[in-house]
Amino acid sequence: MNLQKDEVLVSSPWKKWGLYLACLGGILVSYAVLVTAKVESLALIAAFLVIYSLIYLLIAAFLSEKTHKIQPISSESTDQKHFLLTQIVSKISKQAGLEVEPKVGIYQSENMNAFAMGMSKKNSLIAFSSSLLQKMDDNSIEAVTAHEISHIANGDMVTMCLIHALINGLVLLVKIPLAVIKFFVLLIATDRAEFTFAWLIGIVSRIIQATVLFLGNLLAKAFSRKREYKADLGAAFLVNPESMIHALKVLSSDSSAIPQEQQNYAAFKINAPARLISIFSTHPPIEKRLSALQKYVQEDFDSEVNSQIDTHHDATQFVISEEKNNAENLIDALGVAQQELPLQNEEDDLERVQIPQIAASTDNIETKDPIVLLRNLKELVDLGILSREEFEDKKKKILDCI
Repeated sequence: MNLQKDEVLVSSPWKKWGLYLACLGGILVSYAVLVTAKVESLALIAAFLVIYSLIYLLIAAFLSEKTHKIQPISSESTDQKHFLLTQIVSKISKQAGLEVEPKVGIYQSENMNAFAMGMSKKNSLIAFSSSLLQKMDDNSIEAVTAHEISHIANGDMVTMCLIHALINGLVLLVKIPLAVIKFFVLLIATDRAEFTFAWLIGIVSRIIQATVLFLGNLLAKAFSRKREYKADLGAAFLVNPESMIHALKVLSSDSSAIPQEQQNYAAFKINAPARLISIFSTHPPIEKRLSALQKYVQEDFDSEVNSQIDTHHDATQFVISEEKNNAENLIDALGVAQQELPLQNEEDDLERVQIPQIAASTDNIETKDPIVLLRNLKELVDLGILSREEFEDKKKKILDCI
């Protein structure tokens, strides 16, 4: 493929953290406008959200390992399948330019899946379900590995964790102050009106929390869908598009559901069920992912074919130009020879009459080899059969048809 590495694998840390910083800035601006918060308050809010995000990032990887009961494997494993898996991860990690190879793990599940987790490219993990390893061939497993390594190289799992942390942190910023206010209102409430006011505070709090979660999750799911397309392209770049296409087709045949206890990590996996309305899905439908890959491969193929046609056309034009130059040089040499020929005797005149005129015919010269025609003309000139004027006329016809 003609994909460039920087098209599918992000190297700049600003691109990886850009979405998180944009979301954080948006939250602070919203607080400044809606609550008219002071700079000191905004600084405290920013510090809270960043610290909460880092803590969330720390515990997310730990909790995912515990939830899936991941069994780590190493290159020293005596199991041949496990050893080959570590070799695949090692090879593709180097291709992607990772300085540190991700750890490799396996978890027991009937659902064909895999995911990447970790705080950074230097501290990451790729986990494969037992079902995926059993049902996929080596080429498909290699493509799935490349897909997950693309996520690691692009910092997708870190960005996803940080976005979810921002959403949850923002919910806490709404929930905690309103909960405190509600508590004090209930503490001093003495009549029905005050109790009703406390109840309304609780309702407003729940509505705001639900709205923040809803909008935040829409943003996170949109980013998740986009990163899946990019990771598919990354796998096509690191391995080959055919293997990734085949892997997606195998995943589409899996009808088993993600276990309930693992649902919170569905966004991090290579395969997740698509919702009826796509904006509520963490993954695009596999059919769309296949279509995107196949469309790209077709465009790339068409480009390659057109390039080959152009190259062939240029080469053909060069050959024709060379042949034309050679023909002109030969004809010039023939012209000199014609001037040096002695007058022919009567026997030559008789021989000229006896030679068939078809030899000098230029009918249908487009279907004849111009070099052969020129050689025949030379023989006729040498024999004195063609005059100078006839020779020049036939020369012009031949050159016009090259």
